[in-house]
Amino acid sequence: MSSLSVDHFKENKDIRVWVTPSETKPLPSRADEASCPPCIKSMSKGPCGDELIESFLCFQKETQNVSKCSESFTILRECMYKYPLKYYDPLFKT
Repeated sequence: MSSLSVDHFKENKDIRVWVTPSETKPLPSRADEASCPPCIKSMSKGPCGDELIESFLCFQKETQNVSKCSESFTILRECMYKYPLKYYDPLFKT
């Protein structure tokens, strides 16, 4: 094994970058964009979060013809069935 010189490490060390707090704010989530109520925002952090937000956005857009959202709600339900311990109350206590 060859030995590396100290100069090698000086040349290849990490560069430290300083950022301000405003540059480290998290990006807005789709739940924020959808103006979701707190209960949906908390559920959106689970394994079916994307499906939940997609269904909620469809429901918001299609206020007159909610039947257009049946496919997204079916996908959401199938996802929730995969995680029964996480989504027991919404699935079985309604």
